[in-house]
Amino acid sequence: MRLSELAAQLGAVLVLPAGRDDASAIDIKGVGAVSNALERELVFAESEAALVGAQDSRAGAIVTSDKLASKGSRKPMLVVSHPKLAFA
Repeated sequence: MRLSELAAQLGAVLVLPAGRDDASAIDIKGVGAVSNALERELVFAESEAALVGAQDSRAGAIVTSDKLASKGSRKPMLVVSHPKLAFA
């Protein structure tokens, strides 16, 4: 499912990194743990430490909260009120 479609289905705001307008077309194939996520997988971050780990991972995108999304990201983010719940 394309990242833009996933955002719509979750009721999430899709935040793209600067210069990555094409990122909404990323095809997400599944979910993964930060430690072993692949390029087409989604991970979630509920803390600053988790966000750093998610950004350093191979994941294609991150599900996170408004508060953490305000810190910016090198990866596309799906911003929701409750990241863990949206990830489930």
